[in-house]
Amino acid sequence: MKKYILFVVASVFFYVNARAQYCTPDNRFTQIPVFTVAQIAYDTAVVYGNALNYQGQNQDLLLNICYPASAADTFSKRPLIVLMHGGGFLTGSRNDLNTMCIEFAKRGFVAVTAGYRLGWNSGSLNCGGDTISNAKAVYRGYQDAHAAIRYLVAHAGTYKIDTAWIFAGGESAGGVNSLNLAFTGQDEMNGRLPFLQPELGNINNSGNNLDDDFSLKGIFNNWGSIVETGFITASDAIPVIAFHGDADQCLPVDSGRYSNCPNYIMMFGSRSICKRLESLGICTELTVKPGGDHGIYDETTASDVFRVGRACCFFKSLFCSNCSPAYLTDSVSPDCEATSINNYENDDEAGIYPNPCTGRFTVCKSIGREALTGLRIFNILGENVFQNNDCGQQATFNVDLMGLAKGVYFVEIKSASRIITQKLIVH
Repeated sequence: MKKYILFVVASVFFYVNARAQYCTPDNRFTQIPVFTVAQIAYDTAVVYGNALNYQGQNQDLLLNICYPASAADTFSKRPLIVLMHGGGFLTGSRNDLNTMCIEFAKRGFVAVTAGYRLGWNSGSLNCGGDTISNAKAVYRGYQDAHAAIRYLVAHAGTYKIDTAWIFAGGESAGGVNSLNLAFTGQDEMNGRLPFLQPELGNINNSGNNLDDDFSLKGIFNNWGSIVETGFITASDAIPVIAFHGDADQCLPVDSGRYSNCPNYIMMFGSRSICKRLESLGICTELTVKPGGDHGIYDETTASDVFRVGRACCFFKSLFCSNCSPAYLTDSVSPDCEATSINNYENDDEAGIYPNPCTGRFTVCKSIGREALTGLRIFNILGENVFQNNDCGQQATFNVDLMGLAKGVYFVEIKSASRIITQKLIVH
């Protein structure tokens, strides 16, 4: 019994200190780079496995890995993030996410962009693809994601990876892969698609013979989705930061058929996923861009850096055990030092007072030089509790919501050309 108690105490001590190690007072793991490109080591086309592809041919599975060089970094271990590209399980390359890989590494992470097997019978016309072939492509990608992380865990010493802090993420199909890694097991996959395992093998022993276990601490989901939110249970629920457009017709933000095709599978997007996690008490941060289509904030290098910064701040809040849920409708700039009350307030933007409040508060000032034109208040699930689309060009607006349940809310403030979102605490 004494040995067991000592083991438990030692394990808790190690976990707390590992977490504290990453809750640094400096800019590491924030929106601000702490290493230059010249200080990042970059290994490309690393073979993490081999498997039969869509055409039945052997295919090497490759990844690129970025990490702070030993000469520049004093940390003995670093958290890992594994990124996966989009392309509908049909196109795309691990190299598509090289910029994001380097940006994460510049902030102190070991960052990987992993390729996976592609290809399915998508047909020559819209909605003309073979759904069975598509399901197999998704399953192969899922197998490869498992194989990539097993390889990285097995080589953790080489790259100074802390296997206690692994994150996954991706765009579109890569987002689907990362969400499957977190929330979909073999039994759940077999329950929905029982023909996959007999033909393609198990999820966790394809691609390589490594048997290293792993668990994920969080997901960086960019317009990805999952086939069933019920797969997310209290035993496997982990934090998610997500970006999605509310006009996404490929993988809808709430739910809908893939590519809006009636014969394709029903998918559940970022808002449904975050609502499910919130119901289980798990911290999420979701940005839903009004009118945004598939691939929001992915147009330029700057938009990639913006999402990396936001993800780093979210992950650091997990290191520091101070994650706060957020639902945003604007491209709020990442700022890990923002307060927990008004995370998104700038000097030239509208202010809220008092905050915290009991339900009565005032929105004051203008947005830049523009007066208020609209006001919406919603809870952490994105549900409206108040809306006024005609503020009469007022410089201030009084709100009386006495009786509103205690908790965290968000105030969306509109002007003629801008929308900003601020956090409101009701106590």
